[in-house]
Amino acid sequence: MPYIALGKGLGDLPKSVPWIRPFTLTGQFGGSVATDTRLSWSQMARAGLTQRSDGVIPGKLPWGFTIQYSLNYLQYHVRDVGLDKPFSQLIPVVEFAMESCLDGPCQGQTNGTVNPGLIWFGDYFQLGAAAQIPINQRTGTDVGAFAMFHLFIDDLLETHEHDHNEHHDYEGGYVDEHHPDHDPLNLGALFGN
Repeated sequence: MPYIALGKGLGDLPKSVPWIRPFTLTGQFGGSVATDTRLSWSQMARAGLTQRSDGVIPGKLPWGFTIQYSLNYLQYHVRDVGLDKPFSQLIPVVEFAMESCLDGPCQGQTNGTVNPGLIWFGDYFQLGAAAQIPINQRTGTDVGAFAMFHLFIDDLLETHEHDHNEHHDYEGGYVDEHHPDHDPLNLGALFGN
């Protein structure tokens, strides 16, 4: 399904508002339209539906946004606040992941979760963990959690031409690495650098 993704870092704000400059806002929305709008009888039975009219697969609008705060950008581009690796590589983030029903029996209803978490990024991968808090009873009643792992394959394979003393920031660009010899996880030995 097609999606539109938007993002804006606030690093271009005036230096008179230094603590706001490390914020990044992202958003995403798209559409989800079923090619067959009816569930099969077996799918209905598994879902506990008894009337054929209950088995309509509705169109959905997935949407969401995040608010992120880059401690790396704060430390190396706004003000030295005394953070060194691994703490300067942290990004506190709050994600709002929603889905609005466009038609069918759930028309007009929105379900979703608010996901406060933390991302750590290194030269070759990033790790993240977040709580998953439902926004309403339809979404769920229990708080969950999830984790993620992203591997930067281009850096592992060295197929690009940037300076290898730089590393990814969360927005996908590169940030000046002020301490290129500092490798707290000893990844240089692991990957032969």
